[in-house]
Amino acid sequence: MCMIEEPTDLRELKRRLDKFKEEVLKEFEDKFSKEKPKFNEPWKPKLNEEYFFINSSGEIDHSEWENWTCEIDRLTFGNMFSTEEEAEKRAKEIKLYNLLKNFSDANGGGEIEWLNLDQDKFFIYYGYMSNTFKVHRKDIMLCQDIGTVYFISEKVAAEAIRRYEKELSEVYCE
Repeated sequence: MCMIEEPTDLRELKRRLDKFKEEVLKEFEDKFSKEKPKFNEPWKPKLNEEYFFINSSGEIDHSEWENWTCEIDRLTFGNMFSTEEEAEKRAKEIKLYNLLKNFSDANGGGEIEWLNLDQDKFFIYYGYMSNTFKVHRKDIMLCQDIGTVYFISEKVAAEAIRRYEKELSEVYCE
């Protein structure tokens, strides 16, 4: 236990309180500033290391990192993978997203109004318990899930499942 001498006047008391406050704040800052979470950076190949990417035909290609401008562009765009399997998986996901988005847009998807609470919005999900693709109505209307394709009607979404069941299964069932 620390011994505190009685202050002789109010100025001395204020000085001691300010010093105490400064010490407590510093201790608090030191303790909690060291507990900042650390996050890993996305993978980046080393010089001459092999990497995989999706070419303009949607096929998987590979190269060795040499820090060329086109390689930096691939990396910045998110089109660089450490394994061929990773690149193949992403190519299937991109293809499926584009097929669904184009189908939605061609069938009224561009008419979705996110601020219109009276307009229903629909999306496709995979039920792991039932092993089936289903259509669901968006419950929270004023927000949009990132990376999700929405449909103007349940009928359009159901038709998308029928048309693209093979591609859906390749992405979600394998």
